[in-house]
Amino acid sequence: MKPSAWFHRSLEPHHESPGLILLGAGVGLLTGLGAVLFHYLIAAIHNAAILGTYGMVQNAREHTPVSPWGVWIILVPVIGALLVTVLVRNFAPEAQGAGVSQVLRAVHADRGHMRPVIAILRPVATAITIGTGGSAGREGPAMQFGAAIGALVGYLFRVQDHRRIHLLGCGVGAGIAAVFNAPLGGWFLAMEVIVPDWRPWTVLSTLVATASASWVTQEVFGSGHLFAHADISHWNGSLMLPTFAVVGSLMALMSLGFIRLMDRVDAYSRKRLQNPYARHMSGMLLVGILLYVTS
Repeated sequence: MKPSAWFHRSLEPHHESPGLILLGAGVGLLTGLGAVLFHYLIAAIHNAAILGTYGMVQNAREHTPVSPWGVWIILVPVIGALLVTVLVRNFAPEAQGAGVSQVLRAVHADRGHMRPVIAILRPVATAITIGTGGSAGREGPAMQFGAAIGALVGYLFRVQDHRRIHLLGCGVGAGIAAVFNAPLGGWFLAMEVIVPDWRPWTVLSTLVATASASWVTQEVFGSGHLFAHADISHWNGSLMLPTFAVVGSLMALMSLGFIRLMDRVDAYSRKRLQNPYARHMSGMLLVGILLYVTS
């Protein structure tokens, strides 16, 4: 049997083989490389917009020095909001929001299809937001970017819908693993939320995707580029699990309150400011004022 025939046979619904491992590894490596570029893009925009310098080196765990722009720093997030709104509204409307709902829509409504442009515009829009002083999570763009890579790989290899959804799940898990150095966390998320089955090669290929993506970012940045390693050697072992349970429960309650507050603020702002440009720029104007007051 020719290698190409063996490879495509391995992707048939009734057949499982190591061919899935190769696709999972490819999705993971591409997603990891994208996460590296995403990190450098945030650093470059941050240094130029906030500090007036050029470079792609930034320690996300250190406080940013005082900006040389003085009171004009207030306008930096506003300019960032304008650029992001232009990009999203004119080129990729599905890139707005947290990213999770768009991925789930691609899985359940679009048979695993996503436009490749999302792999570019979503990280760029988020990098502009974070780099110009806005508050945005890295997990949303990481998931959408990885999902778009998985969907693109599925399209290039002309796999069936269920396998393309699987590759999309590999990309989602790989995105989380690459950005946060959490291969198991990314794998659990992908398997529970995205991937449609738990057959052995499916499970293993998804794990290979998250591990390879995490390996790429570790090779470039090390293992603690976003979060420092906590020293828990002096903790009382018998109290660790109960403490984590209490803290986790409190964080869950706080998260519910935060989500409801955010939804109410979003609904109020959409009602009062229907123009998306005015709405986003006014919100980031408040962010700019906070940057100036707290600097």
